[in-house]
Amino acid sequence: MEKDILIAIIAGGFGLLGTVLSILATITANNVRREMQVKLLEPQLEAYRKLWSLMDIASPSLTNEFTEDERRNLEDKLRAWYYEAGNGIFLSVESRALLVEAKQYLLDVAIPASKIRAKLSALRSQMKNDIGVYGKEDIKSPAKI
Repeated sequence: MEKDILIAIIAGGFGLLGTVLSILATITANNVRREMQVKLLEPQLEAYRKLWSLMDIASPSLTNEFTEDERRNLEDKLRAWYYEAGNGIFLSVESRALLVEAKQYLLDVAIPASKIRAKLSALRSQMKNDIGVYGKEDIKSPAKI
């Protein structure tokens, strides 16, 4: 009987050790993930700043229509930004979708500048969401901002 109790105690000890090791591995993995996110934050902010500065021509305070050259030039700049230094990898899925739509709008001369500005404004709002400028309530409805 004592042998059975000893085996049960040893098995329980190994089970406890396995649980502790599993918890430590999870904590370590989470710390590594957090460190990686912190290291990526500065390059992401720099990429987002560059993208933001490209959109000055599409400020919501402007009301003029875009010329074909302005449309093409902005679309070229947005495409170049995406591939320059791998900037596009920092976009969230939502921001990337908005950027792609905005680029499509720029290439369609039938779409008015107001709709392009609205799409780029939504992109800027989403970019702010991506980097945590807005709180959770704002993220739910960036169009109201």
